[in-house]
Amino acid sequence: MLIPHGSTVHLGEILRPVGSREIAIRLGLSRQRIQQLADRDDFPAPLRELKMGRIWWEHEVEEWIHRWRAGEPPSLCAVRADDGVRQLAERLADHLAEGGQAFLDDEIVGVLTEFLRLFLATTRAGLNHSEWNEAG
Repeated sequence: MLIPHGSTVHLGEILRPVGSREIAIRLGLSRQRIQQLADRDDFPAPLRELKMGRIWWEHEVEEWIHRWRAGEPPSLCAVRADDGVRQLAERLADHLAEGGQAFLDDEIVGVLTEFLRLFLATTRAGLNHSEWNEAG
């Protein structure tokens, strides 16, 4: 960030900490997915780990996002662009975890994703409740 000579800039405008929720919103991914990405070796080191979770400097995360998107493997692009059902399952898992109701690991999120796909497919096909039970 360039700061024009003679300008008044507050430190908080330059060095801004962000958590996984802000990063998730920025990328349109779930917080659970952000935590997985944060475990990668190329993700910036956290500024600090708080009880609420890890926090990072926003500018470091932004730099990582630009590098990640530039070299993003096609499989990750496809998941982000085409798999809204997976994102829905991840967001549901986040909601349950935030409420302290349940923690769903990646395998269970996968099962939930397949359930949601089946549910949406039967809904689109116009099956009623009894037909849906027979289809399952």
